[in-house]
Amino acid sequence: MCGRFTMTLEAGAVQLQLGLGKMPDDWQPRFNVAPSQPVAVVMDAASRDVSWMRWGLVPFWAKSP
Repeated sequence: MCGRFTMTLEAGAVQLQLGLGKMPDDWQPRFNVAPSQPVAVVMDAASRDVSWMRWGLVPFWAKSP
């Protein structure tokens, strides 16, 4: 699966530009985010807090992620 991207901004810059809530303490800029790696997501529109989730899809026939 193709789907790599970059996440090169500092946490404070992302938080300010997007009006986000709490940011993860372990935020690090990354230049090659690949499927199966954690990415920053906003799951609640009200709080706009950022948390980590796994990037990518696992096919139904896979025995393990």
